[in-house]
Amino acid sequence: MLSVSGKEINFKMVERKFYEIGCEIAKTMMKEYLEGLDKELAKNRDKKELRHKGKRNRTLKTLMGEVDIERSLYRRINDKGQVEYIYLLDQELGFETIGTISPNLAEKILDQICETSYREVTKSVSELTNQRISHQGVWNIIQQVGEKQKKGRETDTRL
Repeated sequence: MLSVSGKEINFKMVERKFYEIGCEIAKTMMKEYLEGLDKELAKNRDKKELRHKGKRNRTLKTLMGEVDIERSLYRRINDKGQVEYIYLLDQELGFETIGTISPNLAEKILDQICETSYREVTKSVSELTNQRISHQGVWNIIQQVGEKQKKGRETDTRL
């Protein structure tokens, strides 16, 4: 089928293009939301305890693609008198990413890895999400999840 411009067009191409547009809009909205929340947390923090040490960039790999955010870093003295650095945004949202991979994206990868190869998971994730990941990246996620589970078991046996 030819369009007005003379290029071949089909529904699959149209659907994919709108999906990519939707992901771009969602990534922009997520960035604005997270950075707005970070500003709100900065405004309402205990300024005597938490010293603002500037902003740091972080790229999150999500189902929609990569989301670049700027978040505030804080310095505080903990109960043991030691200096520690924290991100209030991470604490507020309970960020438990695997590296920079969002929990939802990691879950999709883990769901598929039991049934297919790393390369097939890579292809499937790229097609079903707006995220590009290598087969080595999939392997790294599996290793990190395994390490977390191993540490969790060691903690459970000590109790």
